[in-house]
Amino acid sequence: MASRQTINTAVGIIMFQKKCSQDEASAILQRASSSRNMKLRLAAERVVQSASERS
Repeated sequence: MASRQTINTAVGIIMFQKKCSQDEASAILQRASSSRNMKLRLAAERVVQSASERS
């Protein structure tokens, strides 16, 4: 359950940064996860961590 929340938070961050739809943000996160050969949850955690460090 926590991993789904992290993924949804990361998608929201991507939507804000890229000014895109939820589907587009999900696809961006999935591509990043796939190209880096990491689990989607881990990619999402990195997006959230990166955004929190900037604020």
